[in-house]
Amino acid sequence: MIDTSITSTATATASGSALREQQLRTENGALVQQNSQLQGENRDLRAEQRRLAAENGDLQREVGDLQRDVVRADRLTSADSTSGTLLDVYA
Repeated sequence: MIDTSITSTATATASGSALREQQLRTENGALVQQNSQLQGENRDLRAEQRRLAAENGDLQREVGDLQRDVVRADRLTSADSTSGTLLDVYA
């Protein structure tokens, strides 16, 4: 009689290895897809960050302009305003 216990064990091990390989391939495919999606989201977020940084720069310039306008207006309305001060140089 032929001993099939060794053959059965080898077949089960090979079958288990093939199943594990298929599971890993499936998991890898899902991770590749998720990575691609996250990279797309990252690109979108970086574009939004650049847009917000540009908008922030514009707003800071506008605030600076408004502050200079306020200083000039205060100087013009002030009774003791003097011309030729350092503020005039930087305004």
